[in-house]
Amino acid sequence: MKKLNLSAQMLIGLTLGVIAGLCMQGPAANQWANAILGPVGTLFMNLIKMIVVPLVFSTIVVGTCGLGDAKKFGRIGFKTIAYFLCTTAFASILGLTVGKVMQVGKGFTIATEGLEFTTPSANVVDTFLAFIPSNALQSIVNAEMVPTIVFAIFIGAGIILTGEKAQTVFRFFDGCAEIMYRITSGIMKLAPIGIFAMMTTTVANYGAEALLPMLKLVLVIYLAFAIHLALVYGSTVRFLGKISPLHFFRMASQSMMFAFTSQTSSACLPFSMEATRKLGVPSPIRSFILPLGATVNMDGTAVYQSVCIIFISAIYGIELTPAKLLIVVLAATAASIGTAGVPNGGMATFGMVLMAAGLPVEGVALISGLIGIIGMGSTLLNITGDMACAVVVAASEKVLDDRTEEATA
Repeated sequence: MKKLNLSAQMLIGLTLGVIAGLCMQGPAANQWANAILGPVGTLFMNLIKMIVVPLVFSTIVVGTCGLGDAKKFGRIGFKTIAYFLCTTAFASILGLTVGKVMQVGKGFTIATEGLEFTTPSANVVDTFLAFIPSNALQSIVNAEMVPTIVFAIFIGAGIILTGEKAQTVFRFFDGCAEIMYRITSGIMKLAPIGIFAMMTTTVANYGAEALLPMLKLVLVIYLAFAIHLALVYGSTVRFLGKISPLHFFRMASQSMMFAFTSQTSSACLPFSMEATRKLGVPSPIRSFILPLGATVNMDGTAVYQSVCIIFISAIYGIELTPAKLLIVVLAATAASIGTAGVPNGGMATFGMVLMAAGLPVEGVALISGLIGIIGMGSTLLNITGDMACAVVVAASEKVLDDRTEEATA
């Protein structure tokens, strides 16, 4: 028998984790799951977090240098950011529309007395200003991903402009990237065990019955995820990337599955790199777009935050005017760009969107218990968007290679 591939192993780990979690609903079993399996899941996630910053930084530098010249860098960078902004804005509009049509939150009330939640004051301008680091090294040490990526892009652009004299620096970062790929590959072999541990503790802690009152909210959010996945990514890879959506999703399935279980966009980079390689995206383009997208392309965050805005406004009985809805779209787009590609990263910016919509910040507490379930689909959507962008940009540059008859059917 052929050895099971990593995708099959992760699926088995996910399934066994759900079953084990459902069997550990009692206090004693729940405590055992947290005490024994909790550290295993934490260890796995710590290993992933350990490699994220050096992996992203070195890959972005090499990817930027690989674009060859400043003109090409500017052109590809513009196409990438334009794709990310357009799809994220559409994701926010889609979330609001689906939430309204499905009347999520209607007739549903929750006691809010005693709820407390504090969110740092923030606005759209502050969010964008924070993208440029005042101290680049401090941003790297603190794992502030957007400033780190901006600094890496500047380093890569500087190497391009300097030319031959900077090739030693390029080779250093190229070597660092290869080292990080090897380390990441070793860590990913532990993914099935880590996924089993994380899913067991998640299901054991929340249980099936605890999520029933919010079942409609979760279903509506996942409906919006599915629509965005098929409508936006399926159509863009078909009409702009000129490849079959079925072929695209089949090649991307391993990365999508890991994203669903790990809930961290940054950790999916090795899988996304391999998927886009098989799809024919050249190394310089995928090495630039995918690490950038893992941090700034958060369509899933925009979708679920917009649906939750409708849900919370209905619970509090606050009407959202067209002007407020427009503000929500802008705020959710800006907030999702600044969301960290780690589990629960979107919760850090959701308070900003609530304040922009004139809703109580305490609304965050109403959905915080569901973020683990929502985050799985959100992360899957995020990394799929990264890969779709890489395909579309490569096709627009006429460098999408090795397209088989199956891919272009």
